[in-house]
Amino acid sequence: MLSSSARRWLRTWSPRISASKRLSIVLLSTGVVAISAQSASAASLIDLGTFGGLHSTAFAINDLGQVTGGADTATGGSLNAFRWAPGSGLRDLGTLPGATTSVGTSINNFGQVAGDAVTANGEDHAFRWTRAGGMQDLGTLGGGSSNAAAINDLGEVTGNSTAAEGQHVFRWTPTGGMQDLGTLGGFDSAGSAINDLGQVTGWAEEAGMSDSADGTFVAFRWTSAGGMQDLGTLGGPYSSGAAINNLGQVTGQADTANGDQHAFRWTATRGMQDLGTLGGANSDGVAINDLGQVAGEAQTPAGDYHAFRWTPTGGMQDLGTVDGLPDSQAVAINNLGQIAGIAYDALGDSRAFRWTPGGGMQDLGLLSGYPDSQAVAMNDFGEVVGLASTAGANTRAFLWIPPGRCRRLVRARR
Repeated sequence: MLSSSARRWLRTWSPRISASKRLSIVLLSTGVVAISAQSASAASLIDLGTFGGLHSTAFAINDLGQVTGGADTATGGSLNAFRWAPGSGLRDLGTLPGATTSVGTSINNFGQVAGDAVTANGEDHAFRWTRAGGMQDLGTLGGGSSNAAAINDLGEVTGNSTAAEGQHVFRWTPTGGMQDLGTLGGFDSAGSAINDLGQVTGWAEEAGMSDSADGTFVAFRWTSAGGMQDLGTLGGPYSSGAAINNLGQVTGQADTANGDQHAFRWTATRGMQDLGTLGGANSDGVAINDLGQVAGEAQTPAGDYHAFRWTPTGGMQDLGTVDGLPDSQAVAINNLGQIAGIAYDALGDSRAFRWTPGGGMQDLGLLSGYPDSQAVAMNDFGEVVGLASTAGANTRAFLWIPPGRCRRLVRARR
């Protein structure tokens, strides 16, 4: 799923066209774009295309190299959810009956997609798409709308839905439907991630707050055996869970006693651990792998934000930036300890990157030489998806493939 920081940048990013050409792009007859630059000399960048419109956006990728997101159609500029696969390309997942808009936000390793779609009466509803069953409306918890955040390899979905009172986190399962996971005594809660054990993390409001007040919310972990567990804070009033691994470990951000916000890692044995910063005041944990390694962003003494990787043995490591841009942030970490993210500046210029323990920071390049790109997700083979600017200030979903994977894809398409 997307981290909160990734969503923030997706909302605020406005690509601009520049005459500068930092990379030389060669379009192959297979539809693969190969980057002829030292930083990614044997890699490939693929424009995933649209359904006849101008824009597309990728949100997630699985270990089969299948991608989901949304793409414009030729008529009316409506957005349709898609699943892109090597060899078969872009597949329109459709919409809910009587409506015209949908977007895929998460995909599991069986190619099942979760996302959001507009209903005939204009409400947003979470959906699950499968090859056998098509797009299934997951319903709500009694309110008008719902949204999907993530899907696991069991086909279970988490997100949030309006309920009789407030907004609540849910877990939807193929056998049980939509289950209200409740709150910590307050009115609102939201789910951000679900692991392959069906455990969910996010944030929930605590007791003692009125419906009209902004309540205190804290990170939680929900399990089928124990229900919703308050994960605490770092001494301040707030915390929020962003990601959960298959060991049930959680990362996110929590307030400290002095009012700063720090990245944390929570485990069942140690509780909430402050991961610190890079010398500045704040940090944020956005992703965690099955080794317990965390990726995120942290403030430096100069006030810039840099992407970091935190490991149990090495602590917080500054990953730096690319192309001379002052800031960077991580959006994903895989089980090889590789990290995908975005380098950016205050003017909105941005570059997608991949960091590896052996190779460091790598600029993933651009589509057709236009100036901006962002990474949003990565799989365990180091393949990265995101969005990049193209001619006319349009945006396109892209897939970046490392050298070994690239050669295999090109052979398969010939």
